[in-house]
Amino acid sequence: MDDYIKLFKNICEKLRSSYAVSGISLLYGTYSSIQSELCYPIYKRFPGPVYADVNGFRLETQKREDVIRDVNWLTAVGSIILEKHPSIVKAAEHPPAGVIVHRYDTGVIFQAGARPMIGDANYDDVPPAYKAVNRILRSARFEEYSGPYLRVPDIVDGNAATREWITRFD
Repeated sequence: MDDYIKLFKNICEKLRSSYAVSGISLLYGTYSSIQSELCYPIYKRFPGPVYADVNGFRLETQKREDVIRDVNWLTAVGSIILEKHPSIVKAAEHPPAGVIVHRYDTGVIFQAGARPMIGDANYDDVPPAYKAVNRILRSARFEEYSGPYLRVPDIVDGNAATREWITRFD
């Protein structure tokens, strides 16, 4: 895990990231937009994985560097977000139990627990450290979506699914 965290930190430094997440993700045999639709029940039940968003967040925010989409096991926020949200800086200086902080040249990485977790929403088992990081970064979260960014089955309301996803750790 230490090597992975170092790699994530190095990438954030090199790219001067204003926002980035990393954690567990579902890997598809062949990349296809339909795959995430088929996996929607898994994403809904297990809140920990990273839900791939190819363009939705970027298109909605149009080069804004002062907002985040959501949090995950590793969540990096850059100097623009830190300057705009003093409460995030304070939390980085005194993180709650279960949250580890790593600093990089232009920002901070919040680590939710010692290793990635998935939890199980069916049993009200949402990882507490993910909830803690979410509380810290919630003020920076972008919520003004004009349309859904999640690919979901046709029978699922995409706007409602997007809202549920970005608030899953609330």
